[in-house]
Amino acid sequence: MRKMAGKCAAVLLAMVSLLSVFGCAANEGAYRGAETPEQEISMFLQAISDKEPKEELLKFFPVAWMAENYEVSHLPEQQAEKYRDPEFHLETFQTGLPVLIGSLFLNEEGTMAQGYELPDGFDPLGEGALDLLVKNTDCLTRQIREPIQILRCDRVEQIFWAQTDAQAYFQQRAQMIGAEDAAEYTVFVEYEGQTYMMGFTLAQYHGMWYITDLSSTAAQLPSVPSFRRITLEEYEKGEW
Repeated sequence: MRKMAGKCAAVLLAMVSLLSVFGCAANEGAYRGAETPEQEISMFLQAISDKEPKEELLKFFPVAWMAENYEVSHLPEQQAEKYRDPEFHLETFQTGLPVLIGSLFLNEEGTMAQGYELPDGFDPLGEGALDLLVKNTDCLTRQIREPIQILRCDRVEQIFWAQTDAQAYFQQRAQMIGAEDAAEYTVFVEYEGQTYMMGFTLAQYHGMWYITDLSSTAAQLPSVPSFRRITLEEYEKGEW
């Protein structure tokens, strides 16, 4: 199992590239929003710490509202239909969740830390590997050993990769999904004595904030959601 775990962990953070739809319906009307982005992020990480089931974690993502309000007037009909489908938006979140949670279980060498296990029979190169990982999200969440402590929660105030006006960028993001506002954050946390960071993208609907992406494009973080080990000095310098 140790050999298999090491092999699995090595590709765990790359598996989002294999996205496919797994038929978990959006729970419209029961979304878990907050009055501020900081509160929403805190609630989400607390829900993971509390080992809440996947169906509760997915309520932080307003996929039906995103699909209903997505700006598709400039898109070809086939592509517009895709972006108006809640399942299209949901697949990213429900696939990203086990990858995000599993990233806390890796040691510095990229193999599974002692005491953590991937789902039985999981082969990252096998057929249906991602399907198995998604179906076992709750199995991973139950292995969380202690609360994820937020040490810093910072709004991204500039676009890292270009001399782009941040206000215009976030207005465009909000307009694209028919939201009232949009924001991106980086978060510095502690888990089991190690410090990590990750990114969030959020949107405001009906006066409340919701998570729309488990990463931050503005902070130049990759689309694969993960907690990455980082020191406070590296975090403050933006060295990730």
